[in-house]
Amino acid sequence: IWSREVPLYLRILGTLTGFSIFSALIPFTLEYIRLDSLDTMSVADYIQKLQEYDKMGGGSVNIGSYPFPFQVFTYLFRPLFLDAKNLFGIFVSFENIILLIISVRLFSPYFYKMLKTHSTSLFMWTNLFFFSLFVSTFSLVTANLGIAIRQKTMVLPSLFILIFLSDTIRNTSWSKKKTSFKRLYSTYKISN
Repeated sequence: IWSREVPLYLRILGTLTGFSIFSALIPFTLEYIRLDSLDTMSVADYIQKLQEYDKMGGGSVNIGSYPFPFQVFTYLFRPLFLDAKNLFGIFVSFENIILLIISVRLFSPYFYKMLKTHSTSLFMWTNLFFFSLFVSTFSLVTANLGIAIRQKTMVLPSLFILIFLSDTIRNTSWSKKKTSFKRLYSTYKISN
């Protein structure tokens, strides 16, 4: 929709249609989650109430006292071995360590190249939007690690797609460097 090949009036029309649909869905969403309004105090009270509900389980953490980046880390990568209370927790800890190692790739410079390269890709932007919105929302309200383990399986495909796209850019970059190195080496070999 936002490609330069699409006429400007269609891009504007598509954007306005999207915002109109989003605006029309806000009242239904507020009614569904039983939130009175979108003011700061109502949202903060609602988040605190949800955090209190999740504390009742045995695998809960006091997520409300954590800063936001640590809430995201807790949601995506905990329990780790120190948090594991049983055999299942140890298995999940292995899974989370592997997920943490894989996710480090998102912080490479190739991720930012991927954003530039695929800047008009609706597929990439949809996955990035879904992953960011899902993780930022649920990391604020999910204090129970057991629930977080089940919920994050819904967002892992988007995470893996973003990592795959980033790795594609990395592999393309490496193959270009390898090709130019081979040319340089063959030129050097011929001249000697």
